[in-house]
Amino acid sequence: MQPGNIFYSYGSLTLCHYASRIEPYAEADDEPSLHLYRLLRSLSEKSRLRILHFLRSEPRSFIEVVRHLGISKGITHNHIFNLRSAGLLNVHFFFSLKYQNCKGAR
Repeated sequence: MQPGNIFYSYGSLTLCHYASRIEPYAEADDEPSLHLYRLLRSLSEKSRLRILHFLRSEPRSFIEVVRHLGISKGITHNHIFNLRSAGLLNVHFFFSLKYQNCKGAR
């Protein structure tokens, strides 16, 4: 499997590691490429097709996908990882920082 993207945060500095796709040559002319193999394998799972169908119109949060599928976070994460590795899914990061004044709060 292709490794996922890794984010490191050190105070105000954020480093992003984006893995590159490395395609080894097929051993024989009649063998599919690694990318084609991942693509077909990703599409063979019903839950992954449901994820793609659910995300077709707009980006959704991970929790929204979990609730839609009705399966565990771990299994959903695995499905999303496989779809990303096959190049069928992109991830969007939205950061929302909300600060509250907690003085006097009970």
